[in-house]
Amino acid sequence: YNMSFMNYVDRPTRSEKEIKNDELLHGKHRLEQVVEEYKPRVVCFVGKKCCKLQLYVPRTNNEVEFGIQDRKVKDRVVICVPHGSTEGAQMKFEDKLK
Repeated sequence: YNMSFMNYVDRPTRSEKEIKNDELLHGKHRLEQVVEEYKPRVVCFVGKKCCKLQLYVPRTNNEVEFGIQDRKVKDRVVICVPHGSTEGAQMKFEDKLK
């Protein structure tokens, strides 16, 4: 399928709440470099926190919902999907497929 994965934060966490701001900023910069180098057709985020940070635009509504996003990363389509903890675990299977 010609896919690749990148951890936004290079350490295990139990939830997004454990991720520190400096780790998020480092992950954002690193993802931009990876997208620029490899030019994927799609960028997929597992969880809303990193997706929201990556797509952040000052003084606008920066809410992120699961699914295809209106904003892009380096002109690439962005999708946000739920992860297995908390919010994602409580979603119905049909809703995850949307």
